[in-house]
Amino acid sequence: MPLGDEHSEKQVHSVHLTFSSNSTGRVWAYVESDEGLVSGQYKGTITQKMKVFTNIRGVRFRVRLFVVTSEGHPWNLREMVIGHLAGTTT
Repeated sequence: MPLGDEHSEKQVHSVHLTFSSNSTGRVWAYVESDEGLVSGQYKGTITQKMKVFTNIRGVRFRVRLFVVTSEGHPWNLREMVIGHLAGTTT
């Protein structure tokens, strides 16, 4: 995803996740740039609001979210917000 501008370099500094209150599981979240650089972290047990800090630059990004849970314990991601800063035109 180019985050609104396909020609400018951007810096992704965080990913904010909002889960439903009854969600159960463990979360890993990573951001990958178009150059193959990866930044992210294991966040642990799901809470309603989670923040994953990254520091990665690029033009386009891919967010990878891994949730591990058992079949009898559902989870529901309600919202994902990507915090980024616009850079210069390449």
